[in-house]
Amino acid sequence: WYQRRVRGSKRFSVEMKTNTTRLIVLALILYCIHADIYLHNPRGSNNRLNGQGENTRNNNRMFDSQNNNNGGYLVGPKMFFYSGSLLQIEWTAQHSCGPDNKAHCNLVLQYMCNSNVRDGARDEDDPALNNNDLITQKNDNPDEKLGGDFKFGQHETPDYFLACNTRERNKGLFTATQGLNNNIGARATRQNPGGTQRGFECPEERDYYPYWHPTPWKDIAVLVSSTSLCKYFKKHSQNVRSKNYCEDPSSSFSVNKKTWQLPPFDATYGAFNNKAACEAAGGKWAVYPSWGISEPDCQLAEWSRDNHLGNVRGSDITASYLWILPKVPSDNEDLYDNCVFRIRYNISTNDYDPWGEVTGDGMIDASFNGEKSPVKTNPKFLLAGYNKTLAVNTAQFGRTFQDRSHTFSIRSRSGIGIDSNSRIYNLNVRGKRGNIVQAYPSVEYDFTPNDLRIKVKDYVHFQWTGSSNNPQNYDGEGKAGSDRSNIVQLKNNDGRGNHPAFILQTDVRTTDSIATQTMFSVEDAIEFAHVKQPKKFCESENSDDCCKTFEQLQNTNNPEQDDKNCDILNAAPEYFEKAPIQFSKQARYHYMSTRNNNFSNRSQKGTITVDPHIGWIAVAAVIVGGVAFLAAVVIAGGVWWSMSHPGSSLANIFQNV
Repeated sequence: WYQRRVRGSKRFSVEMKTNTTRLIVLALILYCIHADIYLHNPRGSNNRLNGQGENTRNNNRMFDSQNNNNGGYLVGPKMFFYSGSLLQIEWTAQHSCGPDNKAHCNLVLQYMCNSNVRDGARDEDDPALNNNDLITQKNDNPDEKLGGDFKFGQHETPDYFLACNTRERNKGLFTATQGLNNNIGARATRQNPGGTQRGFECPEERDYYPYWHPTPWKDIAVLVSSTSLCKYFKKHSQNVRSKNYCEDPSSSFSVNKKTWQLPPFDATYGAFNNKAACEAAGGKWAVYPSWGISEPDCQLAEWSRDNHLGNVRGSDITASYLWILPKVPSDNEDLYDNCVFRIRYNISTNDYDPWGEVTGDGMIDASFNGEKSPVKTNPKFLLAGYNKTLAVNTAQFGRTFQDRSHTFSIRSRSGIGIDSNSRIYNLNVRGKRGNIVQAYPSVEYDFTPNDLRIKVKDYVHFQWTGSSNNPQNYDGEGKAGSDRSNIVQLKNNDGRGNHPAFILQTDVRTTDSIATQTMFSVEDAIEFAHVKQPKKFCESENSDDCCKTFEQLQNTNNPEQDDKNCDILNAAPEYFEKAPIQFSKQARYHYMSTRNNNFSNRSQKGTITVDPHIGWIAVAAVIVGGVAFLAAVVIAGGVWWSMSHPGSSLANIFQNV
């Protein structure tokens, strides 16, 4: 990429082409305005927090999603995942992705952990507050218990945003026919020409990958339409490659590799985005080290069709990726106490190849801006003598969408007695209250992974969270606005059935009833079914910390909304977690939630298949058997050759043997 500096008191003209600025970008050429992406596991916020409305209350709260405001899940009590455990990421993207499709697509999966990350307690902005006030305002409302100590949420820091606002934008980028504001630094992009602030993210970093300056995000995976891009993505990831920035030569900043703070904001030297300009102005072209972790995974994205928020080809689930969570060092657990996941989605037409520098055909860059742009706004043409207009908006050609999770933690295994070599699979609940129309573009309740396949001796960490503040008129069982789930094994282990297996012999009033639940111990089965509700019946309707009897509920005006109706989990908390359970024998289990299984929220069911574990003795036996087989083949071949060539040296060897 070529970067041209503008003249000014602290800036001068310079043209350069270096490896640090020759970058592959996400902002390509999009053929449709709405190509939303929605994260379903872990729960994607789409900028929602705890507002009860049907739409996101403030779609600029934390980041620029470009999504429909109907999407997103309300925040629930914070979840946590164990170090090195496996978490299935699930999402839906509105337009096509994958190889041999109508368009180019790339998905970038990343996470960030630091002490600044938090959900906050309030959705709305306060225009009277500056950036500093926004992050220091305390949460003074005890009712907003999910928000923690601070009123407003935060992912990136104010310093990170100010650095973006000050730093010259990369003028080597293709911006088609868009006129960008040159006075707002890297906030101005083709997608965001006016530089609108959303949270403290940097629009240029948001729209382009891999970015050329330090960011707080660590890469998990890049899912692509063509694996020809993988080598480049891996090489330039901040996971393995240091990034540069301009700083005051007298700066004493050094990177603390326990906290990983980004460089402090520098209003003077931070304006320069390349080495030549930085050093000519008297600055130091500093190095921010790589994260020092493995390069990101890069693989073909799953194939999906456009105009569709549903499952991918050849699968009965949505697009997904199995993330092995990072190892948490025992001496630095605090760093991972507040984490957030994000997924970015770029969708582009096949009209031309913008990735030519990787594929060898020449890349689209700033030299194609303006009149040389291969795309123009609403171009007109003749078709059979009649005027036609194409619906093209170059501000939206190069569209990047994103969603982010609510805050979660990653914990070490030190307190649970499970070694780092043992596999822990996370099993969660996705979805929210409402029928399919009310929940859309989010999804209704389901377990995820819905069909979990593990091996004997593997562990499963069951955990889910939800809200009690969904719209009050949304369909569902139990108290209005509430998300609740439980787990019971299905009767006769029948995945198509709708009746739970008996846990105790006294579960039904027949003399020949037997306990048929085999998935958990009896104690665990009761806990999964009852999900931390009170374990005693109410002596009277006014008793506390109890479950009402069937007769008491019949005397209630509205049993469905009664807080003590444990039958439909009204007394259950929003959050449930069970320490990882080891599965010790080969089996296949079918289970369901007793609550979310009516006409509006049907069939919240799942399956766990436990396959046999192949131990080292079995592996050794297979290896020995394979070697013996190969030896037998060699001997047989030698015998045949010696018999058919009796005068050969090989025949003499076999005769001597």
